[in-house]
Amino acid sequence: GAAILTVLFYLLRHHGRRFDPPASRRTDDLLRILPALHAIDERLGDPELTVAELAAKLFVGQVHFRKLFRRATGKSPVDFIRMRRIETACQLLRGSSVSIKEVAAAAGFAEVPYFYRVFRQQMRVTPAQYRQGAEV
Repeated sequence: GAAILTVLFYLLRHHGRRFDPPASRRTDDLLRILPALHAIDERLGDPELTVAELAAKLFVGQVHFRKLFRRATGKSPVDFIRMRRIETACQLLRGSSVSIKEVAAAAGFAEVPYFYRVFRQQMRVTPAQYRQGAEV
């Protein structure tokens, strides 16, 4: 519920200018993908979450789902999920003292080395540096 609205507002606030379709179509697309956004929110920590499952929530094929999702959010489903997982990891790194391995698992990353690589690419610092308060 609230997390989905937070994500929608984040997308519109930070990426609103990147949306290509007219506003009415974008709103329709966002409403259409709400079940998928809800599923992402519920299963973010599950590394087994797939695009096929998300497409099935909307009763569409994967190719159509990917197009619809990109039109609505400006990102591919995989990129969006990865972004949300990094956001979750950031919250855990700053808000808890659990190990980085536990943070990676809780954020939905099956492999710690992959988590480190993705985190560093997106945040420009390592998870440990981020936890210590490095400027991003």
